[in-house]
Amino acid sequence: MSMFKRGCAVLLVTLVAACGGGSPTSPSAALDYNGNWTGTTAQGKPISFSVSGNTVTTFNVGFVVQGRFSNSSGSGSCTSDGSVTQTTTTAIAGQAFTFSGTTVSSLVGNFSSATSASGTLAFTLTNTSCTGTATTTWTATKG
Repeated sequence: MSMFKRGCAVLLVTLVAACGGGSPTSPSAALDYNGNWTGTTAQGKPISFSVSGNTVTTFNVGFVVQGRFSNSSGSGSCTSDGSVTQTTTTAIAGQAFTFSGTTVSSLVGNFSSATSASGTLAFTLTNTSCTGTATTTWTATKG
């Protein structure tokens, strides 16, 4: 191969590599969800949670459940207005996480960006003062 052809071949390889034409681009890095998130449920109650190392580590959520009570004095309708704080190790898979527990029977979250999340909540109360279920949606931002 002549010196001229060898030089052109090296120049062509260098240009292709410099312009990114030689190999596919690597996928973008995963979004960073680490931090404290706060928001509101559709019931107007606060929701907050912390993320560390791609894991939801704690959450606190307010709720209102319309239910029924039954005791020695009788039975009837009731409303339970409260909050739940939970320590957890719920992994984030892709852009989503799910949690199931006692009072919070289902917490589903989806991250739409590194600073915005939303989801659904279901509550189940099974105590003697008020028994019932409720579902709601929520939105939160990283702050």
